Amino acid sequence: MGAALTVAGAGSMLLAATVLFVSSPAKRGAAIKQGILPLLGLITLALSQLL
Repeated sequence: MGAALTVAGAGSMLLAATVLFVSSPAKRGAAIKQGILPLLGLITLALSQLL
């Protein structure tokens, strides 16, 4: 259950960063900063589930 909540929370943050990146070229730097930690979190979670 914890993994599902983590995926939901980090996934929504990553999608928000993606929308910001696509919709506003002037704010792409902020979108990358906003999305990097959720992306790393999802990658780490996926790796931990595989191992």
